[in-house]
Amino acid sequence: MKNLTGQRFGKLVVLSELDERNKYGQVVWLCQCDCGNQTTSSTNLLNRGTKKSCGCLFSETHTTHGMSATREYSSWHNMISRTKSKNNKNYGGRNITVCERWSGKNGFTNFLDDMGPQPSDEYSIDRTDNDGNYEPSNCKWSTQEEQIRNRNCVKLTETDVMDLINKYSTNTYSFTDLGKIYNCDPTHIRKIIIGERWN
Repeated sequence: MKNLTGQRFGKLVVLSELDERNKYGQVVWLCQCDCGNQTTSSTNLLNRGTKKSCGCLFSETHTTHGMSATREYSSWHNMISRTKSKNNKNYGGRNITVCERWSGKNGFTNFLDDMGPQPSDEYSIDRTDNDGNYEPSNCKWSTQEEQIRNRNCVKLTETDVMDLINKYSTNTYSFTDLGKIYNCDPTHIRKIIIGERWN
């Protein structure tokens, strides 16, 4: 493991390695922010450049007024909404939650400081571990194609299988198109079409 002590990442200077590990087993570092506050961060967040300050960086470069019209705010708001809905079987229904830092006081401010700007409209918030929660160590901006590859396939019902086979037979839908519709990897869809699996 590379020792990050003394290295600078944005406004943060790494002071020391902590004895603790985060829930994914990653090393956690104590960091000193230029503003005077201390914070902690995993190696992954520092190296990816998504953790650049204790949280003060956003407030220095942005105002809260007018942010509701940005794509970052829309991504944050939708993330909160789908995890709160128990009717959403892929999120709230599976007890996927948003960490306190992003859902509590100054949640959006913290979210944007941790994640950074959304690269473009083609990107959205994605969880590295699809069974994990929304939190800095488990999230990144990804394209739709990247998210499909990361997504667990749901078990399709017999009706779903018949429906997707009928759709494919029209020569209108590709494996990728059907994957997006049925929340499955295109390879999974292909195996159903050629009869290697049934759901």
